[in-house]
Amino acid sequence: MFKSPHGDQIPIGGYMKVSECNDVELLCTIVENLWDIIDDIDTSSDMAKADDKWYRRRVEFLQRKRFDYVTSDGYKLFIKPDEQ
Repeated sequence: MFKSPHGDQIPIGGYMKVSECNDVELLCTIVENLWDIIDDIDTSSDMAKADDKWYRRRVEFLQRKRFDYVTSDGYKLFIKPDEQ
């Protein structure tokens, strides 16, 4: 089971639409985690400077982390259940 910080349970395999989530604490946690990814990408640009190949690999690695928190069908965003 996936538990939100407020204790709501979602069956494993059951994704919740972000637009239907009323758990503000959970949404804030997701936003903070996604912000960290963006910040890491920004920091990587400072680190890479003249190494575009390294920067591209780093960004490709970091951007995939978004799927740890949300997924999409190309139109809507869904909260990914925690499978722990």
